[in-house]
Amino acid sequence: MGRTTRRALAVAGVVALAALLAPQPVQADPMERVLNGHGFMPTGHLPDPFLATYVRSSTGGAVFELPLLNIDIGGDEVDLFEGNVLYLTQGFEYQQQVMEWLAIRFGAFGLGRGGIEGSSILAQGVSWGVGGSAGASARLWRWDKAQISATADVSGGSLWTINLIDFVDDLVENGWTEDSSIADETTISYPRAGLNGAWAPKPWLGLTGYLELGWMEAWGKVSGVSNAVSGGVTAGIDFAAIGGAPVGLLFSYEVDPFLLAGDDHSLELSSVGVGVFYTGREDLGLGLEATAIHAPQGYNDEMMTIYEFSTVMHFFF
Repeated sequence: MGRTTRRALAVAGVVALAALLAPQPVQADPMERVLNGHGFMPTGHLPDPFLATYVRSSTGGAVFELPLLNIDIGGDEVDLFEGNVLYLTQGFEYQQQVMEWLAIRFGAFGLGRGGIEGSSILAQGVSWGVGGSAGASARLWRWDKAQISATADVSGGSLWTINLIDFVDDLVENGWTEDSSIADETTISYPRAGLNGAWAPKPWLGLTGYLELGWMEAWGKVSGVSNAVSGGVTAGIDFAAIGGAPVGLLFSYEVDPFLLAGDDHSLELSSVGVGVFYTGREDLGLGLEATAIHAPQGYNDEMMTIYEFSTVMHFFF
């Protein structure tokens, strides 16, 4: 963990401690997720800025084309043609508001990615992973139109990969050893802390944003520690607040560490998304999201774009 990250986490800890000791203002609205008459729509990608008790589930999937690759095997370059790759995600999270200004949460997630035709089967192989998370949010300030909270979370899990090209390349370079295996396992830990806020300048418009600093550490086939920064913003428009149907549009942008980056966890992916949500009930959030994810290929410095479609369900207690 670098000096910059340690300082950032220390600052976040001081801010969170001040939030615990300082008197908290009275909520601006009886509904935790409502500011200035705007009911915020819950995306399935970015962390929720509020302390309400809820259960969240999101399911996503994508089929994208792997670009033409030049793979190095034993010092020789091999050209591979394009091929489709299947990408699936599943996430679940429960948050409990234990005090007016404090909430704790727990989550679980799974992901899978693999080639499904042509050379993508060789180049991409198959990757799958499972993990969990735990965290807490402490409200710092809340006004009629805005709210800011301090957050602290830790995520972790295991990633398994079966890749024929990597296996053959290892045999060519090192020969057969007792550690040779076609399946590789990597365990990842990602502690982080930061700030998360929301602002509703108009009853029909709501904005959120978050910034978290931490580090990512890996053990197994690859190992190492890298500083990590994640952040994002959303803008939601609720047509019901301007006399329309109970439907809202949510636009999002996020930058995150690339969990499938092998031993270089400093690589990042960025995503731009748009979602359509039902806004007729304050205790229920239902929506469909389409997200364009700009991610590294994993073999070289070139990037690829993945178009993911997901369903989102939030139920607030």
